[in-house]
Amino acid sequence: MNVRGHCMFWAVDGHSPDYVKSLTAAETKAEVEKHIKYMTSITKGKLGHWDVNNELVHGHFFETQTNDPNFSKYMFRTVHSEDPQPQLFLNEYNVVAKGESTLSYLTQIQQFMKANIGLRGVGVQSHLTAFTEPDTTLMKFRLDLLAQAGLPIWVTELDISTHDEKTRADWYEKVLRLYFSHPTVEGVIFWGFWDHDMDPLKALVHGYTYDLDEAGKRFLRLTKEEWSTHVNKSLASTTTMDVRGYRGVYDLTVWYKGKPIKRGSLTLGNSDKSLTVGITGDGHEIQLPVKIDPFAAVDIDHETTSQRLRTLGQAKSSSQSDKLTCVNRKSGVSAIGDDKFVDVQCQDGEVLTGCSSLLMGMDWHRDGEQIRLVNGKPVCRAIDGYMATAGKCWFIILY
Repeated sequence: MNVRGHCMFWAVDGHSPDYVKSLTAAETKAEVEKHIKYMTSITKGKLGHWDVNNELVHGHFFETQTNDPNFSKYMFRTVHSEDPQPQLFLNEYNVVAKGESTLSYLTQIQQFMKANIGLRGVGVQSHLTAFTEPDTTLMKFRLDLLAQAGLPIWVTELDISTHDEKTRADWYEKVLRLYFSHPTVEGVIFWGFWDHDMDPLKALVHGYTYDLDEAGKRFLRLTKEEWSTHVNKSLASTTTMDVRGYRGVYDLTVWYKGKPIKRGSLTLGNSDKSLTVGITGDGHEIQLPVKIDPFAAVDIDHETTSQRLRTLGQAKSSSQSDKLTCVNRKSGVSAIGDDKFVDVQCQDGEVLTGCSSLLMGMDWHRDGEQIRLVNGKPVCRAIDGYMATAGKCWFIILY
């Protein structure tokens, strides 16, 4: 799986640890270097991109903190020195979805390129104006301006908000067609897709059955059908074939007398590519992976005993020994807010066999429950979610 790093630092005030404000310029620089070394030590070789200092058009926290107008450029050099593999990005809002910062962003991009500090890509967040149909003519104009820099553009945080699912699907399609067609845009990442982890009016997937709404179905039709190349061709009279296809990774299967005998893959980029497939052996049939229909509904069984209760595990013992007993332990109620959590753990001599969490409200905004090790002991953790309106994560732990 390709993964982006977001973000190493955040340029806007209020998005760095509070203690940093009390540091001197030299101490801030040392703390930045320490953070870069730590982050690259655990991600080295695993990331394709890094957003180095997020929203630098809208904030200059580290420049102010260090009294160095070029400090973000130093960040880029240092990150690249510690891990040369990821492409380093600037990332900004109101540059395509809106236009108030487009020219400022272009100027910043060009300055960073001139400084030769390792900038390799341009991030455009693309939070579209809520309840307003996107104007793709204006968006294309702004994209064309940013494309003048000559760097790849990635849409990093796409979302669109509206009540009607079909309208949301139409608007997503309109914007996706623009981005897919633009020669400088190399990828699109959604801000979110599941209604339990984001504003439901922006979602493509709903509930614990993970049903696709119309926007989700439209996305799959575009990516899996219209923008995906599927070719079947007989080579009975020739040993070559030409295929014109979309960029991407292709699965290749050779069939002989109605049986699959060879599998391979091909990555198609911006230029033509030739591929030679060698066939050896006696035509023995190979096993193909199971083909999954992206539109097929998937049944999910969560062992849920009520609308607000979810359980992980919950083993049952068939032992007749009176030495084994089941004990339920409960934590308090978590604080309200995204990623707020509460834990309960085993006591000495107890074995964790299950973990349950109960929502105290009815709005379904939860990040779920986890079984994890804390200081070497198994812990049952429940985590509150985005837009939560009540303390939720009341634990029941089973032994």
